[in-house]
Amino acid sequence: MRSVYFRTYATRDGWLAVACGSPSLRRRFATAVGFDDPHHGADFDGDEGHYERVEQVAEELFAAKTTAEWEAILEGAGVPVSDVKFPMELLDDPQVEANGMLVDIDHPELGRIRAMAPPLSLDADGFQVVGTTPRFASETRSILLGLGYDDAAIDAFVAEGVTREA
Repeated sequence: MRSVYFRTYATRDGWLAVACGSPSLRRRFATAVGFDDPHHGADFDGDEGHYERVEQVAEELFAAKTTAEWEAILEGAGVPVSDVKFPMELLDDPQVEANGMLVDIDHPELGRIRAMAPPLSLDADGFQVVGTTPRFASETRSILLGLGYDDAAIDAFVAEGVTREA
């Protein structure tokens, strides 16, 4: 059942996720997509190949239309649906922006960059955006000096490839 009603589908131009956990949502989904499934109940065990056949039909139907077309059809039917985005696409998504999930940070080398905001927000001084982290290995010497190693030992570590400074 999950292979049909709770999954992602490839469309003509992208991907779409659906989540139809109840029999009524599965009926709406089947009607909107345009296939017949007399066995919408989660406990159906009768025909062993039934869901494999329904899955193949649904996959073929989804591949024939765009993500936007399917979103409109399924939203109109009251089916939980969402397009699937690549991580980089989320940085320009209006819903992500409206939910305050992004933050602009001044990067010392790249200038202003957009990044994911802390996933939780708290009152007062809860989670704060702290900016960018130092460049990888740029703090090696100061950390090792703080641990008691002298410059000669750190130089030896770097020369032997135990660590690096840049």
